[in-house]
Amino acid sequence: MASQSFQYTTARNLTYNYIHLKPATSSSQYILFLHGFPATSFDWRSQISFFSSKGYGIVAPDILGHGKTSKPLEVGMYKGKAMAEDIYELLAHENISEVIGVAPFPRSLRLSLLRRTMLMNTGALSFFPA
Repeated sequence: MASQSFQYTTARNLTYNYIHLKPATSSSQYILFLHGFPATSFDWRSQISFFSSKGYGIVAPDILGHGKTSKPLEVGMYKGKAMAEDIYELLAHENISEVIGVAPFPRSLRLSLLRRTMLMNTGALSFFPA
């Protein structure tokens, strides 16, 4: 898989490491992959390779506390709503307003929070828990 890793620092001053592959065409959709515990975005490598070869855009962050993403010591930094807002910020940074979300349970709960955030701001998120 030939993918590049990027970093984005949120308004909460947390740095997220993530994979971003642009879609083949401007009309192609993005897939957002959120990994489970304990894991990183690397765990999605087969799915990233498959779906990017089909023309989909890909965003796969290392979730807070995992991989090369920030690992704050304060437990309060890991609240679901705040982490969902971090992911929304990252997507907005990349000018991505619509995604197909894929995550294993319980990360699918984070997708639900992200969905609420995106609906309030853009109205777009398809939801497919893995």
